[in-house]
Amino acid sequence: MYCEQALSISIELGDLRSKAKDLGNLGNPHSRLCEYQTARDYYERALVVARELKDDQVELCNRPHIVRVIFHSIVFCKRAFSESGACGSNDRWGEFLY
Repeated sequence: MYCEQALSISIELGDLRSKAKDLGNLGNPHSRLCEYQTARDYYERALVVARELKDDQVELCNRPHIVRVIFHSIVFCKRAFSESGACGSNDRWGEFLY
C-alpha cells in the first residue's frame, strides 16, 4: 500500500508533518472498509503527532474522521445488538456498549 510506504519514508526522514498526514491517510481505507477501530487508531496517532507539532491544520483535518468512525461504531454496535435480540429488547442497546 502506498500510504504505508509514504509513512515509512516520513519516519525515516524524520518528517513529522508528513507522518501525521500519512497516518490520517492510512485511516481512510480502514474507515471505508468498516474497520472502525483500526481507522480510529490511525487518526488518533495522527492527532498525537499533530499536537506535538502544534499543527492545527493537520489536527483539524483528523478530528472529523475520529467523530465519524466513533459514530459508525455506535451505529454498528446498535445494529448488531438489535439483530442479536440480546436482553429481549431493542431499546436497551446502550447497555451493550458499556
